[in-house]
Amino acid sequence: MLRFILLACLAVCLTACTSSPTPPPTSTHTPSPIPATKTPEPSPTEPVTPTPTLPAIPELDCILPDSPRQTARVIAVIDGDTIDVSIKGLVFRVRYLGIDTPETPDDRFGPEATTRNRELAGGEIVTMIRDPNDEDVDIYGRMLRYIITDDAFVNLQLVREGFAFLYPSGHTCGPEFLQAYDAARADAVGLFAHTPLP
Repeated sequence: MLRFILLACLAVCLTACTSSPTPPPTSTHTPSPIPATKTPEPSPTEPVTPTPTLPAIPELDCILPDSPRQTARVIAVIDGDTIDVSIKGLVFRVRYLGIDTPETPDDRFGPEATTRNRELAGGEIVTMIRDPNDEDVDIYGRMLRYIITDDAFVNLQLVREGFAFLYPSGHTCGPEFLQAYDAARADAVGLFAHTPLP
């Protein structure tokens, strides 16, 4: 009898061990993508984007050497003192620091200021410089920057040619802007060609 029980147990055990396992149920669930991870900040030993070198334009002497700067492409000229730029695929609106131009077609000299801004900066790769002595953005969220091309300090050039008024500000290039503004008025150029201000 004992022999019969042992043989029965052995048969059950052999059947269980030699049969193929039951496959797991098929799932129709699609796996979720791996969540994106934040790009790590570069370590001190990794190369970083170099600080843009400024062109040899004498008027740039008023810009502080440690002023934060970055390169951008101008993708749209909005008016005489405002542009849209692309930085690493993102678009930002930028207001020229320290100046104010006529902005609408109805404003006297508005279209001319927009056209001159387009000639100076439209489609250009520019260096944008933040003045540490002034605000980073204005009340509308626009970046406030000096704009430098290969051959022009655009903010100052617009003032010098009579396309812009001065905007009250504590920026470091204020004296240079004031000198250019006074010269434009004295020479009766641009906005001041027909009705110079007192």
